[in-house]
Amino acid sequence: MKKLRCFLKSDKMTNNKKEKERECLNPFLLYYNQINNSNYKEIATPDEDPNNPLNVDFLCEDQSIGKMIAIDILGFHHSENLARGDHLVRGNLEDIEKKLKGKVKGEYIASILYNVLNCPPGTCKKTKKNIVSAIINETRIMKLGKERAIKTCQITLTKLSDDGDTVGLLTNFIGSGQGAGLSELSKNIIEKNLKQFKRAKKDGYETFLLIDNQRELFRNHTIVSNFLKNTIDSIPPKEMSYIDHIAFITIKENKVSYIRE
Repeated sequence: MKKLRCFLKSDKMTNNKKEKERECLNPFLLYYNQINNSNYKEIATPDEDPNNPLNVDFLCEDQSIGKMIAIDILGFHHSENLARGDHLVRGNLEDIEKKLKGKVKGEYIASILYNVLNCPPGTCKKTKKNIVSAIINETRIMKLGKERAIKTCQITLTKLSDDGDTVGLLTNFIGSGQGAGLSELSKNIIEKNLKQFKRAKKDGYETFLLIDNQRELFRNHTIVSNFLKNTIDSIPPKEMSYIDHIAFITIKENKVSYIRE
Protein backbone atom coordinates (compact mmCIF):
# COMPACT_ATOMS: atom_id res chain seq x y z
CA MET A 1 0.00 0.00 0.00
CA LYS A 2 1.40 3.36 -1.03
CA LYS A 3 1.68 6.48 1.07
CA LEU A 4 -1.76 8.07 1.25
CA ARG A 5 -2.32 11.75 0.60
CA CYS A 6 -5.61 13.37 -0.32
CA PHE A 7 -7.69 16.47 0.30
CA LEU A 8 -10.32 16.39 3.01
CA LYS A 9 -13.74 17.97 3.09
CA SER A 10 -14.29 21.22 4.94
CA ASP A 11 -13.93 21.33 8.73
CA LYS A 12 -17.68 21.44 9.37
CA MET A 13 -18.68 20.69 12.93
CA THR A 14 -21.50 18.25 13.67
CA ASN A 15 -22.83 16.69 16.83
CA ASN A 16 -23.39 13.34 15.15
CA LYS A 17 -20.53 10.97 15.94
CA LYS A 18 -21.14 8.76 12.92
CA GLU A 19 -21.16 11.74 10.58
CA LYS A 20 -17.88 12.89 12.08
CA GLU A 21 -16.47 9.44 11.44
CA ARG A 22 -17.62 9.67 7.83
CA GLU A 23 -15.67 12.92 7.47
CA CYS A 24 -12.65 10.69 8.06
CA LEU A 25 -13.87 7.65 6.13
CA ASN A 26 -15.02 9.23 2.87
CA PRO A 27 -11.83 11.02 1.79
CA PHE A 28 -9.84 7.96 2.79
CA LEU A 29 -11.96 5.71 0.58
CA LEU A 30 -11.78 8.22 -2.27
CA TYR A 31 -8.01 8.17 -2.31
CA TYR A 32 -7.69 4.45 -1.56
CA ASN A 33 -9.95 3.68 -4.51
CA GLN A 34 -7.88 5.95 -6.76
CA ILE A 35 -4.53 4.33 -6.01
CA ASN A 36 -5.86 0.75 -5.99
CA ASN A 37 -8.30 1.06 -8.90
CA SER A 38 -11.00 -0.23 -6.57
CA ASN A 39 -14.57 0.77 -5.84
CA TYR A 40 -15.03 0.48 -2.07
CA LYS A 41 -18.18 1.96 -0.56
CA GLU A 42 -19.68 1.90 2.91
CA ILE A 43 -22.29 -0.84 3.27
CA ALA A 44 -22.73 -1.27 7.04
CA THR A 45 -22.04 0.24 10.47
CA PRO A 46 -21.73 -2.83 12.74
CA ASP A 47 -21.02 -0.80 15.89
CA GLU A 48 -24.56 0.61 15.77
CA ASP A 49 -26.09 -2.87 15.92
CA PRO A 50 -25.89 -4.32 19.49
CA ASN A 51 -26.54 -7.78 18.10
CA ASN A 52 -23.63 -7.67 15.65
CA PRO A 53 -20.47 -9.24 17.15
CA LEU A 54 -18.36 -7.42 14.55
CA ASN A 55 -17.84 -4.22 16.54
CA VAL A 56 -16.14 -1.98 13.96
CA ASP A 57 -17.27 1.43 12.73
CA PHE A 58 -17.66 0.53 9.06
CA LEU A 59 -17.77 -2.37 6.65
CA CYS A 60 -16.92 -1.40 3.08
CA GLU A 61 -17.28 -3.47 -0.06
CA ASP A 62 -15.56 -3.23 -3.41
CA GLN A 63 -18.62 -2.99 -5.65
CA SER A 64 -16.66 -4.46 -8.55
CA ILE A 65 -15.40 -7.70 -6.99
CA GLY A 66 -17.29 -8.03 -3.71
CA LYS A 67 -14.22 -7.91 -1.44
CA MET A 68 -14.89 -6.56 2.06
CA ILE A 69 -12.72 -4.48 4.40
CA ALA A 70 -13.29 -3.46 8.03
CA ILE A 71 -12.51 0.08 9.16
CA ASP A 72 -12.42 1.50 12.67
CA ILE A 73 -11.70 5.07 13.65
CA LEU A 74 -9.73 6.35 16.63
CA GLY A 75 -11.11 9.84 16.86
CA PHE A 76 -10.70 13.30 18.34
CA HIS A 77 -14.37 14.14 18.23
CA HIS A 78 -15.75 16.79 20.50
CA SER A 79 -18.86 18.86 21.00
CA GLU A 80 -19.45 22.34 19.66
CA ASN A 81 -18.88 23.98 23.04
CA LEU A 82 -15.19 23.07 22.90
CA ALA A 83 -14.60 25.00 19.66
CA ARG A 84 -13.85 28.28 21.46
CA GLY A 85 -11.40 26.52 23.75
CA ASP A 86 -9.64 24.98 20.77
CA HIS A 87 -9.21 28.42 19.24
CA LEU A 88 -7.60 29.74 22.42
CA VAL A 89 -5.34 26.72 22.76
CA ARG A 90 -4.14 27.00 19.14
CA GLY A 91 -3.18 30.63 19.68
CA ASN A 92 -1.34 29.91 22.91
CA LEU A 93 0.52 26.96 21.38
CA GLU A 94 1.62 29.11 18.46
CA ASP A 95 2.84 31.84 20.80
CA ILE A 96 4.88 29.40 22.90
CA GLU A 97 6.42 27.72 19.88
CA LYS A 98 7.53 31.07 18.47
CA LYS A 99 9.16 31.99 21.79
CA LEU A 100 11.04 28.66 21.88
CA LYS A 101 12.30 28.71 18.29
CA GLY A 102 16.07 29.09 18.23
CA LYS A 103 16.43 28.93 22.02
CA VAL A 104 16.94 25.18 22.30
CA LYS A 105 19.56 22.82 20.90
CA GLY A 106 17.95 19.84 19.23
CA GLU A 107 14.49 18.79 18.18
CA TYR A 108 11.85 18.09 20.83
CA ILE A 109 8.18 17.40 21.23
CA ALA A 110 6.24 18.77 24.19
CA SER A 111 2.80 17.55 25.21
CA ILE A 112 0.96 20.15 27.29
CA LEU A 113 -2.27 19.49 29.16
CA TYR A 114 -5.15 21.05 27.22
CA ASN A 115 -6.73 22.82 30.19
CA VAL A 116 -3.49 24.61 31.02
CA LEU A 117 -3.72 26.60 27.78
CA ASN A 118 -7.49 26.90 27.50
CA CYS A 119 -7.49 30.54 28.54
CA PRO A 120 -7.47 33.98 26.87
CA PRO A 121 -3.96 35.15 25.85
CA GLY A 122 -4.05 38.05 28.29
CA THR A 123 -4.59 35.79 31.30
CA CYS A 124 -2.07 33.19 30.12
CA LYS A 125 1.01 35.42 29.96
CA LYS A 126 2.55 34.15 33.18
CA THR A 127 1.66 30.55 32.40
CA LYS A 128 3.24 30.72 28.94
CA LYS A 129 6.34 32.43 30.30
CA ASN A 130 6.75 29.66 32.88
CA ILE A 131 6.29 26.99 30.22
CA VAL A 132 8.92 28.53 27.95
CA SER A 133 11.43 28.85 30.81
CA ALA A 134 10.76 25.32 32.05
CA ILE A 135 11.22 23.77 28.61
CA ILE A 136 14.43 25.69 27.92
CA ASN A 137 15.87 24.63 31.27
CA GLU A 138 15.01 20.96 30.72
CA THR A 139 16.48 20.87 27.20
CA ARG A 140 19.87 21.90 28.56
CA ILE A 141 20.27 18.58 30.37
CA MET A 142 18.26 16.18 28.23
CA LYS A 143 19.78 13.32 26.28
CA LEU A 144 18.60 11.95 22.94
CA GLY A 145 15.55 9.72 23.21
CA LYS A 146 14.80 10.63 26.80
CA GLU A 147 11.45 11.78 28.15
CA ARG A 148 10.99 14.09 31.11
CA ALA A 149 7.89 15.19 32.98
CA ILE A 150 7.74 18.84 33.98
CA LYS A 151 5.09 18.47 36.67
CA THR A 152 4.90 22.15 37.60
CA CYS A 153 3.65 22.96 34.10
CA GLN A 154 1.98 19.60 33.32
CA ILE A 155 4.26 18.95 30.35
CA THR A 156 5.85 15.81 28.94
CA LEU A 157 9.00 16.64 26.97
CA THR A 158 10.83 14.23 24.66
CA LYS A 159 14.09 14.77 22.79
CA LEU A 160 13.95 13.46 19.22
CA SER A 161 17.20 14.73 17.70
CA ASP A 162 20.47 16.48 18.55
CA ASP A 163 20.04 18.62 15.44
CA GLY A 164 17.72 21.57 14.98
CA ASP A 165 16.36 24.21 17.33
CA THR A 166 12.64 23.48 17.51
CA VAL A 167 10.06 22.26 19.99
CA GLY A 168 6.96 20.75 18.40
CA LEU A 169 3.92 21.40 20.56
CA LEU A 170 0.71 19.48 20.95
CA THR A 171 -2.02 19.29 23.53
CA ASN A 172 -2.53 16.30 25.78
CA PHE A 173 -5.72 15.48 23.93
CA ILE A 174 -5.02 12.53 21.62
CA GLY A 175 -7.41 9.63 21.88
CA SER A 176 -11.07 8.82 21.60
CA GLY A 177 -13.78 10.96 23.11
CA GLN A 178 -12.08 13.76 25.02
CA GLY A 179 -8.94 11.75 24.65
CA ALA A 180 -5.64 11.33 26.36
CA GLY A 181 -2.04 12.10 25.58
CA LEU A 182 0.34 10.36 23.24
CA SER A 183 1.27 8.17 26.22
CA GLU A 184 -2.23 6.66 25.92
CA LEU A 185 -2.18 6.23 22.17
CA SER A 186 -0.49 2.82 22.22
CA LYS A 187 -2.98 1.56 24.79
CA ASN A 188 -5.92 2.75 22.71
CA ILE A 189 -4.58 1.10 19.55
CA ILE A 190 -3.85 -2.19 21.33
CA GLU A 191 -7.36 -2.22 22.79
CA LYS A 192 -8.85 -1.70 19.33
CA ASN A 193 -6.58 -4.43 17.99
CA LEU A 194 -8.09 -6.90 20.44
CA LYS A 195 -11.68 -5.68 20.70
CA GLN A 196 -12.57 -4.29 17.29
CA PHE A 197 -10.29 -6.06 14.86
CA LYS A 198 -9.83 -9.58 16.25
CA ARG A 199 -13.25 -10.71 15.08
CA ALA A 200 -12.87 -8.87 11.77
CA LYS A 201 -9.66 -10.74 10.97
CA LYS A 202 -11.22 -14.05 11.94
CA ASP A 203 -14.05 -13.28 9.52
CA GLY A 204 -11.49 -12.75 6.77
CA TYR A 205 -11.58 -8.95 6.43
CA GLU A 206 -8.59 -6.74 5.72
CA THR A 207 -8.48 -4.20 8.55
CA PHE A 208 -7.79 -0.47 8.63
CA LEU A 209 -7.41 1.86 11.61
CA LEU A 210 -7.91 5.53 10.78
CA ILE A 211 -6.51 7.92 13.39
CA ASP A 212 -8.68 10.95 12.92
CA ASN A 213 -7.71 14.41 14.14
CA GLN A 214 -10.72 16.67 13.73
CA ARG A 215 -9.14 19.24 16.01
CA GLU A 216 -5.80 20.25 14.45
CA LEU A 217 -4.17 21.22 17.74
CA PHE A 218 -0.65 20.65 16.46
CA ARG A 219 1.77 23.50 15.84
CA ASN A 220 4.52 21.51 14.11
CA HIS A 221 2.80 18.82 12.08
CA THR A 222 5.99 17.18 10.76
CA ILE A 223 7.47 16.61 14.21
CA VAL A 224 4.18 15.36 15.62
CA SER A 225 3.53 13.02 12.67
CA ASN A 226 7.01 11.51 12.93
CA PHE A 227 6.63 11.05 16.68
CA LEU A 228 3.23 9.45 16.16
CA LYS A 229 4.71 7.04 13.63
CA ASN A 230 7.59 6.17 15.97
CA THR A 231 5.11 5.59 18.80
CA ILE A 232 3.13 3.15 16.69
CA ASP A 233 6.27 1.44 15.38
CA SER A 234 7.35 0.82 19.00
CA ILE A 235 4.26 -1.29 19.74
CA PRO A 236 5.22 -5.00 19.76
CA PRO A 237 4.11 -6.78 16.56
CA LYS A 238 2.08 -9.33 18.53
CA GLU A 239 -0.02 -6.47 19.90
CA MET A 240 -0.79 -5.32 16.35
CA SER A 241 -1.51 -8.65 14.69
CA TYR A 242 -5.11 -7.84 13.80
CA ILE A 243 -4.48 -4.37 12.31
CA ASP A 244 -3.28 -4.43 8.71
CA HIS A 245 -3.03 -0.69 7.96
CA ILE A 246 -3.01 2.60 9.86
CA ALA A 247 -3.57 6.06 8.40
CA PHE A 248 -3.40 9.41 10.22
CA ILE A 249 -6.00 11.90 9.02
CA THR A 250 -5.66 15.52 10.04
CA ILE A 251 -7.30 18.79 9.07
CA LYS A 252 -3.79 20.26 8.87
CA GLU A 253 -3.17 21.07 5.19
CA ASN A 254 -6.28 19.00 4.38
CA LYS A 255 -4.31 15.79 3.92
CA VAL A 256 -4.17 12.13 4.91
CA SER A 257 -0.84 10.64 5.96
CA TYR A 258 -0.26 6.90 5.76
CA ILE A 259 1.91 5.89 8.72
CA ARG A 260 1.91 2.08 8.75
CA GLU A 261 1.57 -0.52 6.03
